[in-house]
Amino acid sequence: MKKRDAYDLEFNDEMTGFWFESTGTKGVIEKIIEFKYYRKNRWNLAFGDVKGDEWEDNKTSDNGDMREVLQTVVNAVHLFTKRYPGRKVYIEPLDRQRKILYNRIFQQKWEEIKPLFTVRGISFTGEKELSEKYHPRKTYDAFVLHRKQPTFGQ
Repeated sequence: MKKRDAYDLEFNDEMTGFWFESTGTKGVIEKIIEFKYYRKNRWNLAFGDVKGDEWEDNKTSDNGDMREVLQTVVNAVHLFTKRYPGRKVYIEPLDRQRKILYNRIFQQKWEEIKPLFTVRGISFTGEKELSEKYHPRKTYDAFVLHRKQPTFGQ
């Protein structure tokens, strides 16, 4: 895996909450990443800006450091799944803009992702959730990542 610029992470003892500071054109913005139990051994990845004792995930900070922020989130996923290799990470974008971004990231980084994770693409049709093996030429509404078990020599 390529070494990329990212922010230093602080985390709680359970490695379910991670914090870092984004530094960019709008100054320093405190960020949080949380992994919360969702269902069926899926842990929802939530991410946002810290605002006092609360945090919000429905705004775009636009601090000019998106690559570093995204890499920091990726690093948190790696730490979480190394600590809990049996847990699956569920990622569902909040809006259309994030859906486009997340699909583009998975498509562009697929060659780096596929040796490390099994990925399921999720599509929603009405009340149904359709899950299939991830295909980089398709667009999905959500994603489920599961760390692959290391094989001999890894």
